[in-house]
Amino acid sequence: MDNYLLMGHIMTCKVIPKDDVHPELWVGANRKWRVVPTYRLAQAQHNKVRSPTSRLTDDRLIWLLQPRNETQRRTAEKRLMKRQEARKRKLAEAGVVYNFDKVGYVSSPTSYAMADQHSTLHTEKT
Repeated sequence: MDNYLLMGHIMTCKVIPKDDVHPELWVGANRKWRVVPTYRLAQAQHNKVRSPTSRLTDDRLIWLLQPRNETQRRTAEKRLMKRQEARKRKLAEAGVVYNFDKVGYVSSPTSYAMADQHSTLHTEKT
């Protein structure tokens, strides 16, 4: 098929000597191709799945199923509170009076300690 016209391009074929072929060229060629479920990976990473009954059950992806630790919770809470304060400030600058008491984020460090105790109790039972 040397010099074959394929979709408007000339295809050039050559025989490669065995010395030039990489030894790992065909490694993994006998495996069936599996599509990586990127939407489920992104979903689990975003939600940081906290329950063991998840749709994501692949053993290789178990790190996604682990709950957030204390530092991750604190940084997420700081980020949420910062965004909320920015929203409050922008609304105040625009002259809008809005009460964030019922819909706003509230920082509560005691709930994290209780959640950690609950997660350790749950893992000890299993």
